[in-house]
Amino acid sequence: MIVRVAADANEARALIEALDADLRRRYPGVAIHGLRQDEARDPRLSFFVARVGGQAVGCAALRELEPDTGEVKRMFVLEGFRGRGVARLLIAALENHALTLGYHTLRVETGDSQPEAVNLYLSAGYTPISPFGQYAGNSYSRCFEKQLR
Repeated sequence: MIVRVAADANEARALIEALDADLRRRYPGVAIHGLRQDEARDPRLSFFVARVGGQAVGCAALRELEPDTGEVKRMFVLEGFRGRGVARLLIAALENHALTLGYHTLRVETGDSQPEAVNLYLSAGYTPISPFGQYAGNSYSRCFEKQLR
């Protein structure tokens, strides 16, 4: 089940901490492009949690980049729940929500040490683009974009 929650809810914070730990392991010494406290409270940010058997096992967020463009942020599934389609449910929920917000385009950044994320975005119809915004110039950034219908 995918539910929308506040980005500063306990289960959201726990998943974000797990994501940050995973990123620190994959990219030692590299700055993490997460959500700052002020961004977590931004009303233009939508945060979703995936639950399995009542347990929060994954998360994803959507924030506005431009009036018709959103950015996927904080996409993560706990290791023990990967390979079960949880990430696909999260990305579908974000895309559906993006359409209700009037977004026609979604962008996402991930890193070159996250092959499972790269494969997810490619298989979900996202196409590679040059690093955008704060990711420009990051040698490890892999950015993607999808036009929504």
